[in-house]
Amino acid sequence: INTAALQGAYVLDVTSNDGGEELVGTFRLDGNGNVESEVTSGDQTTGFILLDGLTYVQNPTDGSWIFYQEGSAAAPTLNVDELALSDDDINEISNDETIEELGEQDCSVGTCLVYRDTDEEEMQVALVKVEKSTGRLVEVEITSTDTDEKTTVMYSYPDSVEITAPEGATEFVVPSFDTGQ
Repeated sequence: INTAALQGAYVLDVTSNDGGEELVGTFRLDGNGNVESEVTSGDQTTGFILLDGLTYVQNPTDGSWIFYQEGSAAAPTLNVDELALSDDDINEISNDETIEELGEQDCSVGTCLVYRDTDEEEMQVALVKVEKSTGRLVEVEITSTDTDEKTTVMYSYPDSVEITAPEGATEFVVPSFDTGQ
């Protein structure tokens, strides 16, 4: 698996029914540490942007945006490294004796090498599709063997991803309290 492709711009499209709730999300990464996401669960959509040290969060109720200055303890966080497989993850997978090679199959980008990993302890089956010609991840599908809940992550690799600050965002300021001392 070519993890170098995950150092540049890429997009993750996620669908899940984990916990019985339908979730659809898109995560756009520009390769420079900036991320834009939009997640819809039920009838609410929430946006989240990390851009040049600022964190922007969209209010799912009215669509307005607030932003937090870099280093703000109040800012929500997103660990970008957890969105994609690292070289360490690949090494762990490569040494996993439960991985089955399922051979070549047609996929959204042409021909993929397909692998299945059954984790009895976690009660999950992961199906991983890798583009044959480039080694890039194309799809990861994780299914719970006891609940049939499924999460699918589709990978795409545009030449570039442009992330911009939302218009009209207001700064979130934690009020200070004068203790009189």
